[in-house]
Amino acid sequence: MYKKNLQLIIFLMVIISGIIWGDSGQGLSPIKPLDTRTIITLLAPVSGKIWEVGKTKNIIWTSSNVVNIKIEYSTNNGSSWTSIISDTIASIGNYNWVIPNTPSNQCKIKISSLSDTSVNSVSSTFSIVNLTGNLIAAYNFSGNTLDASGNNFTAVPHNKIESVTDRFGRDSSAVLLDGSSSYLSLPRFTNFSNIGDFTISLWINLKAFNKIRRSTFLDLRGDGVNSGSGTYVAIDSISSSQNELHNGLNYSSNSFTEYKTALTTSQTGNWVHHVFQRTGNQLKAYLNNVLVTNTFTSTSTAPQNVPINFSYGGRIGTASTDDGTGNNFTSGIIDDISIYDKALTENEISALYNEKGITLLCANDGKDFIIGWNRDINWECFNVQNVRIEYSPNNGSTWSPIINSFDAAKKTYAWLVPNTATTQGRIRIVDADNPTVGDTSKASFTIRERSVKVLAPVSGEYLNVGSDYAIKWSATATVSVVNIKYRTEGITSSIAEKVNASDTVYHWTVPNSPSNNVQM
Repeated sequence: MYKKNLQLIIFLMVIISGIIWGDSGQGLSPIKPLDTRTIITLLAPVSGKIWEVGKTKNIIWTSSNVVNIKIEYSTNNGSSWTSIISDTIASIGNYNWVIPNTPSNQCKIKISSLSDTSVNSVSSTFSIVNLTGNLIAAYNFSGNTLDASGNNFTAVPHNKIESVTDRFGRDSSAVLLDGSSSYLSLPRFTNFSNIGDFTISLWINLKAFNKIRRSTFLDLRGDGVNSGSGTYVAIDSISSSQNELHNGLNYSSNSFTEYKTALTTSQTGNWVHHVFQRTGNQLKAYLNNVLVTNTFTSTSTAPQNVPINFSYGGRIGTASTDDGTGNNFTSGIIDDISIYDKALTENEISALYNEKGITLLCANDGKDFIIGWNRDINWECFNVQNVRIEYSPNNGSTWSPIINSFDAAKKTYAWLVPNTATTQGRIRIVDADNPTVGDTSKASFTIRERSVKVLAPVSGEYLNVGSDYAIKWSATATVSVVNIKYRTEGITSSIAEKVNASDTVYHWTVPNSPSNNVQM
């Protein structure tokens, strides 16, 4: 008896030893000890990033064995630090920060463990720029034509103005002009009658060149419709061979300077960023963040200290001066018009042009995601090369990768829904190179098993013509009846309608339609 018990003890010890040490057939390997290091790694912002005052940006990090953190920022390369948030949970991994009005090109972010501030991570240097402090007017067209600058210069739509999707895929965030009668009128820009330096920035997706005269994107005027100072941005297309960008500037009724830059038909059907500015005695125009070669009809310099008058207001989508032809209308989509009473720096112009955006178009319709099925994830984006897609089973507390890098231009990804049942599903898509840019599904969705599962036939099974075959299934309690169909060579045929789901079996005489590509 003692001998048998001893053998049993030895046998159990061998089994337990195998469990602890993991015998792989190549010798015993000890279990890897738990990583107890405390680590914080800041992922965003990245070096050289430009963040605008007033915008909301996402600070992103990863951490290990850290419970709570504090987040700070510096505008002097780390010499001193200002609190962003004094206590937040480390495992969240991101924080939405409204950028303060502290412009600097020596900004940094620091995240520190509350329990041990020596455990921290500091970002590379980035910039904060203020593009709002010198705004005369700004039109973002986010479902309205209000002036976003706070100066209350609301634009008034005329005729066939349509609110449409912008370059980021956001609904009702740009305006479509029909090219024949639609435009927006601007009120008098009171208190802006003596302007020195200025900058005009706008985005346009031109549908077609105006072959009769010109398509005027924006026209600002001084006192009097046909006289006084002002400026405009337009494309002149008198003939198919004369597609030119025109940026004109009036100093008085007798002094006029105009920019001309040759364009091609590639300017149609694509979003293009236009900037026109006066800085000192120089006029400059930028297309898509590139200073264009300038050819003036008169002189390449503007008289210094000659004020410009915008007090009359103007129009978006056509000219303020009526030459009787009515042929100045723009056919296209206009968005994000900003008018400044300063000359923006190249850094600031770059920030306007390089603004990125991603809009998630799926997972907001309340439809369930079925485990084991492919579900398309769709998005719109601008200035983004590759995206990272993630999902969360717990309303965004934690995220798991779907794919780490995918071509953003494809704008759709087929996701094989994992076996992770939840009622708190979310999807997040971000710029793979800059995770501060992205979008998350607006509400939670459900990931669940199929309500009905076909148990027989199974993949690869052969059914004989004329035989009696038992089709089997399982169904959840929410299903009362089922319809049974089969598809072969792309043609769907009915087997039975409204069968009680609780029957879970149906006997079928296999028809004389041989195929090796049949689905039930």
